[in-house]
Amino acid sequence: MEMILLEKYKLGIEALDHQHEKWIELYNQLHQLLQEGSHIDDKQIEGIIHEMYAYTSYHFKYEEDYMVSIQFPFFSEHRRLHSSMDSEIYSYYRMALNKDYIALREVLKLLRKWILNHILKDDIKIKDFLQNKET
Repeated sequence: MEMILLEKYKLGIEALDHQHEKWIELYNQLHQLLQEGSHIDDKQIEGIIHEMYAYTSYHFKYEEDYMVSIQFPFFSEHRRLHSSMDSEIYSYYRMALNKDYIALREVLKLLRKWILNHILKDDIKIKDFLQNKET
């Protein structure tokens, strides 16, 4: 199932919302390729997983720098979540290189859940922190 970032789940931080949309776009591309069954293009899948891995590193660094700049109190906890996800994405990339697409389909379900949970449970704390800081 493809994903979209609904307006109500945006953080109101333009750069981070844009990056979350990019992440969802990459997820949707991988989802679409894995739905093609016997017409799976190995190079495309490897490319998307590689781009996900690279984009994850970029996004997490940007988000962590942002959290430091606003003195986000849950930075260490949030950074640990990022580190764990970064390792998971790398393992997905290894699966793609090994053409383990059955496992990748299962991983896709977990990835969807992780993206949604991370934005809705963890990243939303940044928004809440900023709103509370303003009052």
